[in-house]
Amino acid sequence: MSIGTSLLYTVSDAARNIRENLITALLSALTVAFSLAIFALFVIVFVNLNSVVSSWGEQTHVVAYVKDSAIKSGSKALGNSVLKVEGVRKAAFIYPKRRPLSHSGEG
Repeated sequence: MSIGTSLLYTVSDAARNIRENLITALLSALTVAFSLAIFALFVIVFVNLNSVVSSWGEQTHVVAYVKDSAIKSGSKALGNSVLKVEGVRKAAFIYPKRRPLSHSGEG
């Protein structure tokens, strides 16, 4: 028996079995297709969430309000201590152009 003959027999036997058990074959194919679709959905969601989370990590910033007395006494020392924190790339002091109005509690 040659390879061509055994291959032809295998294909014809598979086709005959599929015709005889059409419902079972269709349900099996639908089950596999549904499973692959669910897997693809999870992969797509995972990749998208992974890219969103990594971009959030790159764009995170912290704003800290400090009393004027702390800035006057040692803004360089405060900036250096902030830069020593792991993950901090930049520290900047932003001074207000004018002082906000204080609330006296009257209203």
